[in-house]
Amino acid sequence: MNETLPRYQESTEHPAPTQKKGFGCLLNALIGLFVFVVAIVIAAWLLLLHSSLPLRGVAAMIEGLGSQSHLKVTGISGSLSSGLQFKTMNWDNGEITDVRVRYSGIMDIIRRKQLILREVHVGSALIETTFKNEKPQDANSPKNSRPAGKPADWPLRLLQIDRVSLNNIVIKDRTSGVTLNIPKIEWTGFKAEKDGKIEFGTLDAESNYLTLKTIEPTASIYQKRLEIEIMPKMHPSILKPIRMAGEFGVTNEKLICDIQAFDDKVRLNVGADGIGHLRAEGVNLADFIDGPLPQNLKVDAEVGNPDATEQKIKVHSGSFQLGMRFFEIQPTSAIGPKDHTKASLLLAESRDGQKQLRYEIAVTETESESLKPVITSMPPMSPEDILATLFHQSEFSSLSPADQDGVKRRVPWFSFSAPR
Repeated sequence: MNETLPRYQESTEHPAPTQKKGFGCLLNALIGLFVFVVAIVIAAWLLLLHSSLPLRGVAAMIEGLGSQSHLKVTGISGSLSSGLQFKTMNWDNGEITDVRVRYSGIMDIIRRKQLILREVHVGSALIETTFKNEKPQDANSPKNSRPAGKPADWPLRLLQIDRVSLNNIVIKDRTSGVTLNIPKIEWTGFKAEKDGKIEFGTLDAESNYLTLKTIEPTASIYQKRLEIEIMPKMHPSILKPIRMAGEFGVTNEKLICDIQAFDDKVRLNVGADGIGHLRAEGVNLADFIDGPLPQNLKVDAEVGNPDATEQKIKVHSGSFQLGMRFFEIQPTSAIGPKDHTKASLLLAESRDGQKQLRYEIAVTETESESLKPVITSMPPMSPEDILATLFHQSEFSSLSPADQDGVKRRVPWFSFSAPR
């Protein structure tokens, strides 16, 4: 018995090894579960940010929304971390091919609040559209009254565009037949910071329809000078090239500019106070555009608003000739249509004996043709008689058949307050 007792004690004194083995299994299971969860998170992270699967999902959703226009996107690749590209996007009214977008990454937007577009490239684009006036807004529908353009509203600390390259861009308007064909547009070196600093970069384009050129400004207070030339091929109604040039800069976090157009006879200068001074001196618009447009136009006006809430237009004085009648521009002051159902941008009157004509261009919330000149006659006359008075100083019935046809062709250029 003395010999077996130690064996009995040895076999019953240490039950712990069985308990340690069970605890180790639990610990290994927890570690395995943790590694599995981490692996799933890492895989999901890589799948979300470093694969094209989310982009393909978005493309499928867009295709579903545009099913009626037979929208189809092919050749999608890239990721949210670096950018995307696709070979073609087709729909009923157009096609875009060879699109590449490379940027600094979604985490750069979230963490640093900056978006750096390293490259935006479009190989070709054909877009057919029909320009329509917007439908009148219902008086009971909600309106966005929030002021825009305040620096505090800008969510990014930095927006930078290293290079944008658009090639073979063709835009066709089915209604007017206007076709805009631009072989190449390049924009490089743009940078905008939240504190108001802006580098405009360089914008260039050249075609038989339109040319853009960015050069150094003539005045030191500006950063860039942009020269634009619209060619007669743009539209049959353009009689000769329309040239415009503008110099742009930033002072005290506000955009300043000096823009000239129509052989430098129209000039808009916007200072650091946010007020723009618009002056026109002896502009013959009908020399540039084939239509019943003002001749010898003179205008002195102010545009803009130092509060950056709503645009204001204040006309001090001016005059012009339309046909055979001389119009005196009346002083007006207009604010955006938020507080006014109708705001006159230009109001002019012509008096000749017992006949008075009123020429008005207005912005409204309810009229679809808001920028078409409206002519009012006193006493009331038909549209044909109004235009016969304007361009022939005679009644419509007294004109020759050729002149009557000329009057009829001018009717669509205007709206008339007198009943037909």
